[in-house]
Amino acid sequence: MTKVTQSVTYILITPLLIFILGCSLGATSKDEIPEISTGYVMDEAFQASPPTSRNAEISLMSNSVETQNTPIVGNYNSAEIHTGSLTVEVNSVTDNLNKIENLIDQEQGYIEHLNSYGTDYNQSANLTVRVPQERFKYVISNLETLGIVLNKSIGSEDVSEQLIDLNARLKSYTREENNLLKLLDNSETISDIIAIERELSRIRSEIESLQGKLKYYDGKITMSTININLVTAYANNTSPPYGLIELITSSPRNNMEQIKTLVENDGGKVDYISSDYSNSVQSLELTVIIKRGSFPTIFKSIENLGTVHNKYTNEPQNANKKIDAKIDSRITVTLRESRYLTPNAQISAAIVLFISITATAIWLVTRRTRS
Repeated sequence: MTKVTQSVTYILITPLLIFILGCSLGATSKDEIPEISTGYVMDEAFQASPPTSRNAEISLMSNSVETQNTPIVGNYNSAEIHTGSLTVEVNSVTDNLNKIENLIDQEQGYIEHLNSYGTDYNQSANLTVRVPQERFKYVISNLETLGIVLNKSIGSEDVSEQLIDLNARLKSYTREENNLLKLLDNSETISDIIAIERELSRIRSEIESLQGKLKYYDGKITMSTININLVTAYANNTSPPYGLIELITSSPRNNMEQIKTLVENDGGKVDYISSDYSNSVQSLELTVIIKRGSFPTIFKSIENLGTVHNKYTNEPQNANKKIDAKIDSRITVTLRESRYLTPNAQISAAIVLFISITATAIWLVTRRTRS
């Protein structure tokens, strides 16, 4: 009876032991086969302790990134991008460019872009400078002292949330990269190695993209941007005076020589001359270019040379006295001999002649009737 019991017990236990052994072997075999994640599945979730401030949260997120090439976001006074823009009227663009260069060098900044153009009378310059965040307001204040501020604009953008998001994503990708590297070390089949390396390439691309964005924000926050536009008084002026005058004179050629002498003695020049001689009447036309400040005097002198038949002047009401010496004002003069009759004068003369002839005819008819 004892032998029978032992046999039954052996029969019952043996299958159970085989089942347990099979399960154990199956689990071991399964663990040895690396599984490739198709998504961003991490071995642990990122959970940061509650920060005391937004900047502290940015710093905490940055310091927890586990990669040698990850840029660490600096400890700023604030996670803000400061920008400014100034338009300043100055007496000399060249002199003030030198002042700006010295100021920026002194404040540990640099000139990112510079473009200067124009003539002595109309010069301007555009430049973009980068200065440390903590010196931004000081530099703006100094730039305002260069001349007359025509336009000023200052702004800031808080990028704290963007930095927190970028650092969180970078940490997540970095941990996934580390997990894939561990799987790659344990992989035995070529297909697994190829799949892991493909995923590693994609993850590395994402990491480098995030690092680039963090570097961009780091530069914008650390070094504030200021756009400066320098203009001279010449670039902010009204148009030059302009005049037209038509004179009836007994000697157009002599008057022309008088005008040329008058203009040249004042530093101006004759720009254009034309002549016409028809119906035994001479006429001359010339255009002179003179100083802005000399326009009223010279125009009056020309006006006194003969009988004014027609004239027109256009002088700005708020003329810029700083550029009176600029030679860009024009006067066009037409000189006609006194024997010349204008179309209106010709019509008037014809009417008078017609009336005279008609009156004479009526008088003759009346006289004959009385006779």
